[in-house]
Amino acid sequence: MIKNDKVLIVITCFNHEKYVEKTIKSVLNQTHKNLEIIVIDNASSDNSKAIIQKIALEFLFIKTIFNETNVGICKAINNATALSSADYFIDLSADDLLKPTYCEECLLAFETLDDSYGCVITRVEDIDEQDTVIYKHGINKPEKTEFLNMLTRNGYPFIGHFYRLDYFKNLGNYDEDLFFEDADLQFRFSKKYKYFFLDKFLFGYRFLSNSFSKDWNSKRKMMDSFIQIFEKFEKMNLCKKEQQAIGHYAAHVGFRAFALERFDIVDFFYDKTKKYTELESISKIILFLNKYKVRNFGFTNFVWKLNRHRKHLLYKLKNGSRNFNDI
Repeated sequence: MIKNDKVLIVITCFNHEKYVEKTIKSVLNQTHKNLEIIVIDNASSDNSKAIIQKIALEFLFIKTIFNETNVGICKAINNATALSSADYFIDLSADDLLKPTYCEECLLAFETLDDSYGCVITRVEDIDEQDTVIYKHGINKPEKTEFLNMLTRNGYPFIGHFYRLDYFKNLGNYDEDLFFEDADLQFRFSKKYKYFFLDKFLFGYRFLSNSFSKDWNSKRKMMDSFIQIFEKFEKMNLCKKEQQAIGHYAAHVGFRAFALERFDIVDFFYDKTKKYTELESISKIILFLNKYKVRNFGFTNFVWKLNRHRKHLLYKLKNGSRNFNDI
């Protein structure tokens, strides 16, 4: 029997009128009932606000925040967590879904862990507009430290994390100066606390053609935040393996910056690579091409999207059609 700890679930919404009700219901359907639910609308221009208001009138314990302007994900979530004294916390986009036992099983996992563990991560399934599972994210059981796993992306996804709320606050919450929230927190969090991998598919990530993280212009803006993240790395007490991993990660980000035609910052990332490890041949080629600002006119982004859709198609052909909500 698990303790009746309170779980804060923050749902952030921006133009999610098609999905926000489903997301809220997946939270209301949790088998663990000691929940504090805060739904934030970040100045949506569609019908999201009206839908949220209607649900909040039916379930009066749901707290709502309606921002007059889009303050960004980081600030919106920080404002919500500041109001709470819950024991655990998850932030949820208003188009994603939770399995009914998500909170209960994460809490059960924490019951077996000591205080050095700050987060439980479950497996993740991609879902489409109709909630059909179109891909399952693979996670390797960690063989390295948590921080190294984050850097290599060999272990954990950046979504669906179930935190101890006081640990989240102790780290200073999300960095509101950044364009996106997840990677920076995971790097900082994994450097200080342990992660527990729960080998169950309990989180549904909505993959849409116009999803924020898939948008070309948004990706280009994200590159500036990576500069700030790498500046934070410089202030960390890093061992040799961690420095080498940061060097390889910098090369990865440098390639993405070049592919996104952010020629102005490519050298920054490869300078970090050279600081911590040797440049590989492909990196030298990218630096040469970047010198002459060789454009790909969005072709790389097209290939990224095509490859993701290829994976989704192959999964559906192999596994058939199954709704995320089917237990």
